[in-house]
Amino acid sequence: MKRSTASGKFALKPVVVAVALATGAAWAAPTPNQMPGAGRVEALSLAGQVQVNGSGVLAVGTTITGLANGSRIDVFGKVVLNWGITGLLDPTNPHGFNLGSNATLFFGAVSGGGEDPPAVLNVDVSGNPSQIYGNLISTNTAWANCGLCNTAPAIFLANANGIVVGAGGRIVAPTGVGLIGADMDTALARNEFTGNNGWVIPAAPSYGNSYVSFGTIPATGNVTIAGAINGDFVVNKEALYILVAGNNIDVLNTGNLFGRTVVLSGGLVAAPTLQAVGGLSSQTVNRLFDVDAGNEEACCGVGTASGDLAIVPGITGNVVNEGSISVVNGVVDREWISIQATGNVRSGIQGDGNTLVGLFADRGIEIDLYSDTGKVELYNVVSGYTSSQSLLGMVVNRNATYSGFAPDVTIDALTPGAQASSIASRFGVLINGGNVEVLSTINHRSTADGGIQSDEGLYIAGSKSVTITANIGGAGNVEIDSGGPLTIAADVLSDTDGIFNGGIYIENTGSGAPTMISGVLTVPTSSASDLEITTNGPTTLTDTSVLYGANGIDLHNYGTGAGNHTTLDGDMVSGAEIHVQNELSPAGKPLSIGGNLTAVDNVAIDNLGASAGNTTTISGSVTSTGGNVYVTHYGLPTGMLTVSGSLNAFYDVTMFSDGHAQLGGVGIFAGDDIFATVQGTSLMVDGPWTAGDYLNITSPLALAS
Repeated sequence: MKRSTASGKFALKPVVVAVALATGAAWAAPTPNQMPGAGRVEALSLAGQVQVNGSGVLAVGTTITGLANGSRIDVFGKVVLNWGITGLLDPTNPHGFNLGSNATLFFGAVSGGGEDPPAVLNVDVSGNPSQIYGNLISTNTAWANCGLCNTAPAIFLANANGIVVGAGGRIVAPTGVGLIGADMDTALARNEFTGNNGWVIPAAPSYGNSYVSFGTIPATGNVTIAGAINGDFVVNKEALYILVAGNNIDVLNTGNLFGRTVVLSGGLVAAPTLQAVGGLSSQTVNRLFDVDAGNEEACCGVGTASGDLAIVPGITGNVVNEGSISVVNGVVDREWISIQATGNVRSGIQGDGNTLVGLFADRGIEIDLYSDTGKVELYNVVSGYTSSQSLLGMVVNRNATYSGFAPDVTIDALTPGAQASSIASRFGVLINGGNVEVLSTINHRSTADGGIQSDEGLYIAGSKSVTITANIGGAGNVEIDSGGPLTIAADVLSDTDGIFNGGIYIENTGSGAPTMISGVLTVPTSSASDLEITTNGPTTLTDTSVLYGANGIDLHNYGTGAGNHTTLDGDMVSGAEIHVQNELSPAGKPLSIGGNLTAVDNVAIDNLGASAGNTTTISGSVTSTGGNVYVTHYGLPTGMLTVSGSLNAFYDVTMFSDGHAQLGGVGIFAGDDIFATVQGTSLMVDGPWTAGDYLNITSPLALAS
């Protein structure tokens, strides 16, 4: 099924837009039957071979000219072909690697594959962008007069001046496709691709692994895809892998990428390492991709070690998807959609409801933006490709965060009809960033209510701020960490599968940063974990917020700045304890409880602010059905503890104020004892107190009323 449709947003002819995006200037489209021109065999692997239209084997240096529509190039092992050779006359086709809208170029294998697997690297050195408007096909089906052409080679195209796949263009290669917006017209890049790296002089030459290796990316090295890339020309079958690397990468609304692995890499190269190449030791290589294994050689963080990425300075490094990128269920961990960039990453268009646009991956999606000023934006469908419409998992900026970057993130995904939420996964979801916005649901429903997730949890972290306005949940823990303003205006549910005892853990480490919660936070009765909230600034639970904690609720405000407070107008219900505490602060730190607190075990309300004139106000009901109620207030002699709601305990109610107190407007009940200690000069007892056993009021300085 093709997951992409045209839309009225692109009034210009998509291919014209594509060329403009790739090059910064409009380039004339190839003529309808135009084929690659002015070619030459540039390098071969140890036993590599090239044939054109069934001709004899071509040696290195042999030219390829006069290709006609429907021509076939057969390869054995690894082959590098240059196109657009300066000074080489081609009477049939213009210089460069281009295909007109009616043109088809086939790649096949000379024999059963040779050095496994066969692959061809086409390097366009014409100085112009490569334009694929027709069909570039690698086939594993034998053709007439080519009985041995039964193994499809992987197809790579490199052009430092950009690559455009037009809206009608097709690249079909079951064993893999690579589009590289970088200079691979170097001896080192050729040696790496042909596997000429398995020996050192004076040893005899031997074949090594084949790599995509390049050390820099020019600003012109953009790749724009408005056509389709997959693994079969007749049916919708995936390619083994699709690698797209360069400066800016754009998948337009007619673009369709379908593979077992899809890697988009904008503005990054592999960190340099020293390897044996061309018979010489200690050669500097930048190995981004392993052609033989079909996976990323560098992928997971910026650094200097082997396997790290390096940022190319002076380019933009954006990745934009407004089409369809799909990865069918595979068998190894790296068969994901992997997007890595240095500028911005965006998938979809904000406000566009087209559910055929998006990221579709059975095993998962990983996005890393190595930038402090860029942004990751997901506005389209983010789901699995086949089973249950769910992802295996999703991570955003895990590796970028470990490398010290904190780009902004906005998640506002669409919800497919078969999916329980905008992002539904079978395993964990992790989102890191600077300012993080979650505006669409993530795994919120429990499995009993039709949810998907069956393992692990949900982690959301913003070093600058976190804003959540849609319901979220996780099979295990839900963890929300913010380094600045934190807003939760939606429901949060942990332990959605009822198995992994997940809790809710919310932390705002931003000094003086406000925390606002207006949703329902639930740790269900199936869980043995806690609901914990830790803040460092003004903290407000509005009257619409409700906290349910099966194994306890703990709210701590450690803030010390001016204007700090803790205001709880919502309700708390706990299957164990409730503990609300304002930690020590030199500035005023009022604690106000207008909601109702109910716990099976103890309820402790501690305002330890200790600043002069500090206040604690309880106007809601506080109830322990199986334990004690403790209220502690510090505000020095001028502080005030006011209790106008009811305090009810199965055992004792204990109240303490180091200043004034006005206690019991509604009433205080204790199954055993009531203790009140007031060290200030004013104490008012207002309302009935009922103790099952003993009642004690200690106020040596106060005038009691």
